[in-house]
Amino acid sequence: MNEPSIASEVLMAMGRVEGRVEQFLNQQARQDERLNNHAERLSVLERGHARILGWAVGVGAAAGALWAAIGLALNHGKIGA
Repeated sequence: MNEPSIASEVLMAMGRVEGRVEQFLNQQARQDERLNNHAERLSVLERGHARILGWAVGVGAAAGALWAAIGLALNHGKIGA
């Protein structure tokens, strides 16, 4: 008569299922946190990338303007001879 009743077996099984669901929810919360951290890090990298591209465009424009000015000066005989 020491055998567990069907009701107690069902309760134990439900407890195991509840534990697994709780474990799954905890893992999901950790994954959500990691995903948010990755999104923040990616955002920082994207802003840095945009800043570098902006500087590159500015330097390229300045170099182009300088090159054009030198070319104009050379064509008009102001530099060299």
